[in-house]
Amino acid sequence: PTRLLDLQAFGNNCLDIRLIEIPIRDSPFATLSHCWGASGNTKCQATMRALRDLRDRILYTDLPKTYRDAITVCRSLEIRYLWIDSLCIIQDSKEDWAREATSMSYVYSNSHLTISADWSPNPEGGCFKAIDAPPGFEMEETVCITTGRAWAFQERFLSRRNLHFTQNQLFWECREGFAGEDKDRLHAWCHKFVEKYSRARITFPTDRIPAISALARLFADDLCSPYLAGLWLEGLWYTLSWFRPDHEGGERPKDYIAPSWSWCS
Repeated sequence: PTRLLDLQAFGNNCLDIRLIEIPIRDSPFATLSHCWGASGNTKCQATMRALRDLRDRILYTDLPKTYRDAITVCRSLEIRYLWIDSLCIIQDSKEDWAREATSMSYVYSNSHLTISADWSPNPEGGCFKAIDAPPGFEMEETVCITTGRAWAFQERFLSRRNLHFTQNQLFWECREGFAGEDKDRLHAWCHKFVEKYSRARITFPTDRIPAISALARLFADDLCSPYLAGLWLEGLWYTLSWFRPDHEGGERPKDYIAPSWSWCS
């Protein structure tokens, strides 16, 4: 990135940070995916006028809560540098904005971690949210406020690792798998996924299992349960009760695809 926030510019015992424009090599950096709010404005921005002050010192206490929480996450993970769009792109410079916008794919795809403040409607909402207990794992919860933004959509899928702070729980997502705080609801989501996938159109019925094999392996690892032709061993007693709704019709494929007890058959 052209600019980064140095979270240890004044030592480990000082929370204040500064904006740097020195190329950083071989040092991991994190990115923040967040919602600017309905007004699309935030009190903490990089502008031509403010740039010199940002390079000098940014008071931790002047930062919005979401930014402060992201800094806490980075410090906990020993990540020194953080990229935040409002502070690392000069907002009142069309030239800088155009240049930096074209490099977004590089920034997020090379980020060590993207911190997603999914539930927060604005920069003051924060990442952390006190709850009594995680009510359930729902993948849809991660596609909420921030991913309603077009920018956040690409930020999520470009990132190698996402740490989601959702309405009800902390959620991890990467290219090797995903995990939430409530494993029981992960089963429910897998079943919901199978239900939707089984209705998807496919040119060759024999491709039905191969087309889901990569995801099936990820689910099997996360569930710690062997994968069995479209189902998982854990909870098999329940998933064997699958059925095809009458209104969907359809015929059993002529070629062998899977055992008769699997929905793939």
